[in-house]
Amino acid sequence: MDQGVNVTDYRCEQVNEECEGFAYKAEMRKIREESVLADSFLFTWGDGHDGKLGHQSEESLFVPYNVTILQRLRIKSCALGRKHSLFLSAEGTVFACGNGQYGQLGTGSALDFRSTPVHVQGLQKVRQLAAGDYHSIALLEGGALYSWGSGSWGKLGLATDSNVTAPRVIAALTTSIVEQVACGSHHTVCSTFAGDVWSWGKGLRGQLGHGAMHEEYSPRLVSRLRKQQAFKISCGRDHTLVLCNGGILYSFGANGEGELGLGDSLDRFVPEVIESLRSDPVTDIAAKGHKSLVLTTSGRVLMFGDAELRNLFYHPTHIHVIPKGDPIVSVASTENRAYAVSEVGNIYRWGSNDVNLDADAATLEPFHAIKGVIRLYAGCNHQAAICAKGHGLTQAMITREKSTTHANEISKASEHKEPDEVIAHPLQITNEFLDELEGGVSAEAPSREGDGFVYTYGKGVDGRLGHGLTYSLSQASKLRPCRVEKLSKMTIAKVICGKDSTGAITDTGKLYTWGNQQFGKTGHGSSRGCVVVPRLVESLRKRMIVKCSMGRNHTLCLSDDNRFFSWGSNTFGQLGIPNVTNYLPEPLEISMLREKNVMDFSAGGFHSLVVTWSHDMYSCGKGWHGQLGQGDYESLTAKAKTLPQFTKLTDNLGSRNHKCVRVFGGIETSAALTDTGRLFTWGQGTDYQLGHGDSTDISRPKEVERLGKLTIVDVALGKSHCIALDSLGTPWGWGRGDHGQLGISEKGERQKVPVQIELCKRAMRKEGTLDQEIERVIAWGSFYMEKDEGGGNEASVAHKVNPGKVIQVSANNNFSVFILERFADASEIRAFRTSEEGGGGLSKKMTPYTRIRELFCCGSGKGGVMQNQGKENEYIPKLMPFAENDMPLQDVVQVAAGRSHIAILCREELLGNVEASNKELASRHDKYWRDMREVDAIEHEVIKYQQEESEREAKPVTVTNENPFDLERREELTQFFMKLGVDISEYSALSRKIFEQGIDLQTLSVMRSDDDLKAIGISSLGARRRLLKRLHLLPRAWSPTFYAYQNSQSFFLSWPPSAAADDERRARDQELLLDQEANPFTLFLQKKASGKIFNALVRYAEGKHYESISDRANIRYQGEADGVYKLFMWGVGSYGRLGHGYGMSYAVPHVLTTFPPRTKILRVALGAEHSVACSVDGAVFTWGNGNVGQLGTTENYEGVGVNVQLIPRAVEALARSFVVLVAAGRWHNLVLTNDRAVWAWGDGKFGQLGLDSTSSQGLPARLKALDGRFVCSLHCGGWHSAAINESGKIFLWGKNAFGQLGLRSINTINHPRVNKTLRSIGKVRTAALGADHTLVVMVDNMVYSFGLADHGQLGLASLPKMVHSRIEHKYCDTPQEIVDLTNCNVCQVAAGDMHSMALSIFGEVWSWGGSPFGQLGHGNIIDTNLPTPLLPQRHNIPPNILQICAGYTYSMALTDTGDVFSWGQGESGELGHASKILMYAPSEIQDLKRVRLMAAGQRHSAAVCFIPQTTHVEQAQEETTTFNKSTKGTSFAASSTGGSGTVTPRSGSKSQRSLSKSALSERLRVHDKKKIVALVWGSDTTGQLGMRGLQSARSPTVLRDMAAGSANITHVAAGPECSAFVTDKGKLYMCGSGDHGRLGLGHTNTARTPLLVSYFGEDHAIEKVACGIAHTLCMTSKGRVFAWGDGTWGNAGIITQSDVVEPQELSSLSSMDIVNVVAGGYHSFALSSEGFVFAWGKNTNGQLGLGIITPAEISPRKIENAGGTVLEVVGGCNHSAIIAKLSPPNLLMFGMNANGQLGLDDQVDRSEPTPVNDLNDRVIVSVGCGTAHTAAVSQYGDVIVWGNGRSGQLGLFEGVETDFAAPHQLPPFCRSLVTKVVCGSEITCAITEEGQLFLWGSENSMGLGGNQARDTANPYAPKEVEGLDRLEQVAVGSMHIVARVVSLTCDDANDEE
Repeated sequence: MDQGVNVTDYRCEQVNEECEGFAYKAEMRKIREESVLADSFLFTWGDGHDGKLGHQSEESLFVPYNVTILQRLRIKSCALGRKHSLFLSAEGTVFACGNGQYGQLGTGSALDFRSTPVHVQGLQKVRQLAAGDYHSIALLEGGALYSWGSGSWGKLGLATDSNVTAPRVIAALTTSIVEQVACGSHHTVCSTFAGDVWSWGKGLRGQLGHGAMHEEYSPRLVSRLRKQQAFKISCGRDHTLVLCNGGILYSFGANGEGELGLGDSLDRFVPEVIESLRSDPVTDIAAKGHKSLVLTTSGRVLMFGDAELRNLFYHPTHIHVIPKGDPIVSVASTENRAYAVSEVGNIYRWGSNDVNLDADAATLEPFHAIKGVIRLYAGCNHQAAICAKGHGLTQAMITREKSTTHANEISKASEHKEPDEVIAHPLQITNEFLDELEGGVSAEAPSREGDGFVYTYGKGVDGRLGHGLTYSLSQASKLRPCRVEKLSKMTIAKVICGKDSTGAITDTGKLYTWGNQQFGKTGHGSSRGCVVVPRLVESLRKRMIVKCSMGRNHTLCLSDDNRFFSWGSNTFGQLGIPNVTNYLPEPLEISMLREKNVMDFSAGGFHSLVVTWSHDMYSCGKGWHGQLGQGDYESLTAKAKTLPQFTKLTDNLGSRNHKCVRVFGGIETSAALTDTGRLFTWGQGTDYQLGHGDSTDISRPKEVERLGKLTIVDVALGKSHCIALDSLGTPWGWGRGDHGQLGISEKGERQKVPVQIELCKRAMRKEGTLDQEIERVIAWGSFYMEKDEGGGNEASVAHKVNPGKVIQVSANNNFSVFILERFADASEIRAFRTSEEGGGGLSKKMTPYTRIRELFCCGSGKGGVMQNQGKENEYIPKLMPFAENDMPLQDVVQVAAGRSHIAILCREELLGNVEASNKELASRHDKYWRDMREVDAIEHEVIKYQQEESEREAKPVTVTNENPFDLERREELTQFFMKLGVDISEYSALSRKIFEQGIDLQTLSVMRSDDDLKAIGISSLGARRRLLKRLHLLPRAWSPTFYAYQNSQSFFLSWPPSAAADDERRARDQELLLDQEANPFTLFLQKKASGKIFNALVRYAEGKHYESISDRANIRYQGEADGVYKLFMWGVGSYGRLGHGYGMSYAVPHVLTTFPPRTKILRVALGAEHSVACSVDGAVFTWGNGNVGQLGTTENYEGVGVNVQLIPRAVEALARSFVVLVAAGRWHNLVLTNDRAVWAWGDGKFGQLGLDSTSSQGLPARLKALDGRFVCSLHCGGWHSAAINESGKIFLWGKNAFGQLGLRSINTINHPRVNKTLRSIGKVRTAALGADHTLVVMVDNMVYSFGLADHGQLGLASLPKMVHSRIEHKYCDTPQEIVDLTNCNVCQVAAGDMHSMALSIFGEVWSWGGSPFGQLGHGNIIDTNLPTPLLPQRHNIPPNILQICAGYTYSMALTDTGDVFSWGQGESGELGHASKILMYAPSEIQDLKRVRLMAAGQRHSAAVCFIPQTTHVEQAQEETTTFNKSTKGTSFAASSTGGSGTVTPRSGSKSQRSLSKSALSERLRVHDKKKIVALVWGSDTTGQLGMRGLQSARSPTVLRDMAAGSANITHVAAGPECSAFVTDKGKLYMCGSGDHGRLGLGHTNTARTPLLVSYFGEDHAIEKVACGIAHTLCMTSKGRVFAWGDGTWGNAGIITQSDVVEPQELSSLSSMDIVNVVAGGYHSFALSSEGFVFAWGKNTNGQLGLGIITPAEISPRKIENAGGTVLEVVGGCNHSAIIAKLSPPNLLMFGMNANGQLGLDDQVDRSEPTPVNDLNDRVIVSVGCGTAHTAAVSQYGDVIVWGNGRSGQLGLFEGVETDFAAPHQLPPFCRSLVTKVVCGSEITCAITEEGQLFLWGSENSMGLGGNQARDTANPYAPKEVEGLDRLEQVAVGSMHIVARVVSLTCDDANDEE
């Protein structure tokens, strides 16, 4: 079954004996590692270079010597790097010695060398140390991590790759308690107290375990190991081992030599269990270099890795040669040798290449030079040991003297450069927009019954009202809003108005328009006549339209796939389509905006505005008054004052701090809102409508300063006025007001700056009358009449105001419109109740919680928009109370204003009425319960009095059967309270209550909190506080007491042991100890082990129990091979609950793409109108409606415009917490963090938050009542909540009107309370909470239910109806067992509004309860009281169900294969079927596959799916064939350019250096599984790194845009300001500067990320690419050559024009069978398979080698004097080189020679190939040409350089001062042979046969890819790029480098989480 939702048989909970043995071994090892012995000594030996042994010298020691300088400090542990050592004292201080070139010593200096250990300042109470090759880590006792040293690859975890010379805290882990840390060569891994594993640093080989190949600069959670309880971690060079609780060993990372122990050589990018070790749990691990060691519980030592030396080490191999009589307790390893430490302190050592490791070989001898080893530490080539005298260490060993010194040939690592500046971590990368092909997605059906109705009124000419009539002039106005019947059967999401046209968008994204068709503005293809009823815009039928805006005569709209359309008049260019001069009658997409990612837009009078998600603003159209915001418009002619296409505003809003999120277009004005609510306006200002206090036009956005301190959420622009709305619901107006459009006063004065609109006008009918009205001008709200309490006549009636707030504004022409939201007032509630009692019916239910939204208008009455018969103006916003037929307008949710008509969208909020009913019902139940308790108390007193009277009369014999122990306990409690010295009358009741709870003094003494006393029944707060102050008087230690008790069934007797027996036992134990003569260490271990072992077993048992009852609370994000996880959502989208960025609905699942980049969703939960999710890194995201604070993002959740979130937004208040579990009720949320803290927020009116109050919370609040309760799962119902802790207790709180808390009462509880009934039954496993009922599954698989049972949802046979407070219901307030589910092995339950479900461990499903929509899945709508199974044959449900989920009126089930079935209510699309119909039986959601988790809300659903990457087997096989051909007997020859440099294999060529047969076969064996990615670093001035950041990257960084997906990088190239990448799909991508069209994208714009060169399509598969200074060449798989870019010198091979922006084929080469292309500075070459070279381009210095000097050659010409068959050709800036198949010298040079770059010992240019005679003693196999220098490699692996070396590109110190005209050989700078060389402008690269990369030359800000300090002796010496191996190809630009590296991956382990 799926790992994410394992179903376990929880009836088996026995402790595993193997794990018990593991726990014992692990605890013993921990004691051995952490104990500090007084007689311990530190010994070091091995490579002593750099003084890392701490002996004050650099001597290398072959036997251990005592580090005397640290002898007095009692060293506790060590950590050994490659060139340094760290020592930890028992006091927690750190000492370091060795080489500090990267700052790894922590002394504050990078150029430090210490042979004597020095104190590392700034660290105290350190618990553990770890050391990588060149970095150090310290773990403090509090769990904090500090790092210092080399920062390359981000291995310090400080979000940078800069070196750090002093310890610095890793801030990203400050919220976690780190338990252990380990370092690899260039990566770091740690585990936390919560059991999680985090990693960071180099990830190229998968050693981080994140499923990706890139590096991490900050700690990142390893999701596969979440809560696996990592016990120990060990890291090799590029691989990681993690030992988890139970002895399970995970491995991941590099596996080229079998170091992962998985039986192959494929890298793993996610942790994988070593299955062969499961049978024998592992207790200790060690990893170093390319090998791994493990120690198992049975004492076996196994080894794997270093398989290059011995093939048997691909699997864990038992080392038989270790003596079996000397048990091993720990293992360690250096790069060359392995070590094992025995229990008696012996060391055994062996090497990977030792031949006698078989079972029949002789056993190893211990290392006699040292004994008594307690702990052993191993570096790369040196060791350290802590030994104890009492464990076998001799005095001779301690005092051993160094008599001789020994030479040590251990080679040093290459030196690296220290950076001169701090380099910031590259910006996060998001995927570039890719055009999607039209898919065959079935169209969604419209909603069967609309819940959003459209009303229109006003001027009706031209059919703009949509009523089906073309009103005549005499009937032009419709004074009352009338419903648009054509839309009444649809769910409408938005309405839009233009000048004389109207539109509406349905919830499924269909756009309907109607009205005047002039200029084609309705989009129906015609520009004549009118449309009188809504008509679908047919050309947009297949699109989901999410937003639309109408101007005077044009329309704009946006689809959900980011396509932007415009149509209508284009007189002023307002459509943004330059080639349309008049009008456009149908929508046309503006493709240039697709990649801009439009966020918002607006159609003004004659102009259009757009803002993108990157907050850039664009405008087009009429700009006569500056409304385009483009700057100075007055100097332009009238014709030039328009923009025919969208143009970016150069200054945007004038500051980078202002991010535009919304734009508004008026007739001649414009406005914009920022993300912080700041308002900017520009355009026409003649009537002060801009709000700046003057009447001048403004052509650039300017902030409205008067509103600067407010948060503006909405803006409306009229003809000459403006209305703004702030977040408090207060409207503001300014501009022209002569028609009353400002709504300020009847004077109609013009306002220069914003003025608050404070008043509104409304009328109310007198009660009991139909025509008499009372009119008032009041503050925003409503008013009503109510009699004073003291009066009863007409004179005592008072006028009362019910306040409200404005939630939306709209304006057009000379009027304004407002929507007011308020709660129902007392008169409306009274009228509703009177009508209800009288049998009449009001259309809307009125309660104190009912929200009313009303329409107000002010301004010109033209067209009847003020609803006045005489069309008079209104100067104060006036209520528009009624629609036609006197229907009240009380549910207005949106309004749009046309020139003289208004469209209204109404939708009744039914959920609000449900909330009101629930609150009212709960209040009545609480009052009833309080009354009943008072009655019961009185009756109890009466009965008690009667019993006492009877007892006195009967005078019974004083015989008691009471338990004598109870009598003693009562007496002790009485005596305790009497000794307190307070009023005994106060505590007598307390004493009795405590006694009744079964509490004695010993139990009372351990109580420490107020919650403890509350739990035992002390309800008085004052009594609890006074008692807490006196509990300290009780003793803390209690001796056993005599206890005897007898009942009818049993007799109990116990007594304490006698003192004499204790004394005798102690004496016997002391004698036994004296006889044993045990050493101190053994006694120490015996003393510590017993307690440690017991604690370990307790922890193990608790852990197993926690796993059994947590209800999958610890399910973590599980990455899988070759794929990623995506969140899909569907259903109703109002309020943005689907998170797609718009409030649209989807009937079929749609992927959610609006999360921040790299967010991986772990869990999701759905409420009524909101959603909440948590990511794999512990972040919480919410979206949807937040009107009661359920979004958790603001305290002002009741404000306007701040309580709706359309896209997921992180809950910042939980940023410091790591959330592992989320749960959502209807209006509230609960989350659980990794430290077991529970946080709650949202609606709290029923106490469902558990915060001891009934108030709501807009920000998460910690539920402190559950602190220390070890909560492991959370559950939310409609209005109640539950938590289950590790011990199986269930806490419930919230609404309890129907006993859904199971507490034997029906009163609401606002704090967590244990359900004692369930506690007495057993342990709770899981639960499910419905609207008003609860289901609970016990550990013994029994199912209990309680709460409301009106529809049979409790699954109980019968329940009596109970009547109280005039309400009759079936309910149960005590948990009752569902008998029909007994012995059914139920493991999961789900609860909806009125139905319930259960799932067994065998995949069987039961359902019961109400089924009005078929949600039971039985094929009908019949309610069922008892659980009824869903049968596969009958109900169409598969038998392999893994998870069930219950929405409010529907159900879902998930199979173990990832398929989802749904049934029930589906008319809103919540079932995921396009048809939107009811489903009475399960039906599969076809569009949803590979689901791992699902969730259901009220009317929307979600699922987390696994999306696999496609594997093309045929392409892999073809690639293998191609690889065989290209590598058969070949090596890599060099090809470089002056402005760029590349080195690449040439197909079909033979080389002087070939791969060994075994190496070649190995590469061929795994080639079809290797992943090749691109690394980039250097300067990024024009986007040439492709990382969007435009910043330098000092260390190699994975280009993630090219690493995603299944494609491999097969070739790379680099120019001075661009980069190119070819994939194995034959696609070419380029990035960087687009000057001269060098990118081939059809334009000259910059590309900051790699973009596909789409010119080639599917017809051409690109194989090679080359970049010159300003031009580019490529070659297809068929040998065809294309060129583009700067063609001034003919270097594009076609014509001598400056810019060739698209690839052009060189047809003259089509028949030449070209196998390679090379680009020089401004010249080019092509090499054929026959060894011929063709040249073209610039030839002013003879660089073409044609024997003549000409300005240029515009077509390819063959080089005739090449001297023989050409193997490779290379182009520099103005010179070139050829490697020919000749006897030495085989290198020929030609071109410019001003700096001696031809190597001919002169400065004379050559126009034909000339041999370099100085190289006649060797064969050149690789050559590279830079701007003015050359480098070559011979068959011996040596590097030769000549030419200009002023920037250090020759690698010679003396070359900086003068040119070298003759070849000079570089001294050796690496251990292995150099095989390839490539040159950039002033940089030289060398690649070794081991795949290492060395660089030298110009550094600038690039740093040459390493952080090593500069060598003062030769600052220009070659430097290794740290941590880089398996290099396939490198390309060098002027100041940046691109490299291809290979990683061998496993098909089922390489995933993108």
